[in-house]
Amino acid sequence: MLEVLFVCTGNICRSPLAEAFLADRSDRLLEGGVRVRSAGTWGRSGHPPTPETVAAGAERGLDIEGHGATPLTAELVEAADLVLGLTTEHRDEVVRMVPDADARTFTLKELAALVHALDSPPRSGEAHDARARIAEAHALRSGSRAPRVSDLDVSDPLGYGPDVYRAIAWEIEEGVDALVRGLFGARERAGAGEG
Repeated sequence: MLEVLFVCTGNICRSPLAEAFLADRSDRLLEGGVRVRSAGTWGRSGHPPTPETVAAGAERGLDIEGHGATPLTAELVEAADLVLGLTTEHRDEVVRMVPDADARTFTLKELAALVHALDSPPRSGEAHDARARIAEAHALRSGSRAPRVSDLDVSDPLGYGPDVYRAIAWEIEEGVDALVRGLFGARERAGAGEG
């Protein structure tokens, strides 16, 4: 099983959506092969997601109403095979907290671009192969062939209206789906995620 941790600031908007999207894909496409959690660099334990986040998730078939924020800890980072910040600031905070996590810590957009640029497609779709692809992506990002992504961050929708939350949910879903394809080779089935 691959252990994935998403990190944002309060763990009430972006990372709960990312967690829910990946958990959904794990259940439907990966036979439960991914265990996913989320945390916030400034998370207040148990704080609920914003109503706009709940609504944006519900529009995309996710139920995150019961989510409670979790503060980011070194223990959570150490337990994860892959840590995905929603911004470079989150990624860098994780690496400051646990320097050894550098090789397995990316932003969501960064890793999606890196795994897309790898020479070979995913092999078996198993967790050990996903871990190998994460290592290949880390090696690629420091080389001259690394893809250039103009914006590695998913903007914080806090304080904005429903349309911004919808746009952020779409952006996160696109990133998660690119990640699932790039790490496991799994693709959405027709009609999946509707409702």
